[in-house]
Amino acid sequence: MTATAKVLLLEDQMMIAFGIKAALEKHGFEVVGPFSDLASADETKADDFDLALLDINLGNGATSESFADRLLAANVPFMFLSGYGSAGQLPERFAKIERMTKPVREADLIENVSAMAAQGRG
Repeated sequence: MTATAKVLLLEDQMMIAFGIKAALEKHGFEVVGPFSDLASADETKADDFDLALLDINLGNGATSESFADRLLAANVPFMFLSGYGSAGQLPERFAKIERMTKPVREADLIENVSAMAAQGRG
């Protein structure tokens, strides 16, 4: 995969989502979304994107865990974004999934997304 990888973005805070989207597009990535809720993201097909960035907490008690399970099953690389740092516990099945703490630094975001894009689907 190259820098033209399609990145699905699931983030409920639109100001953050558009900042991430702008940073990714500036570096040559195509952004699918951003989606602010599971219902919208669930309408996508796994072949609509190459990798994904998922906010863990989507507000009102909703999380992105079910979408993450779908990505794991389809071998789609993804990374969690969280405003809670490492304090928020995730189920053991996500123990090896990369997590970035918001607000993310653009350089760190691009480095991590580029690494996922280069790795491709497992």
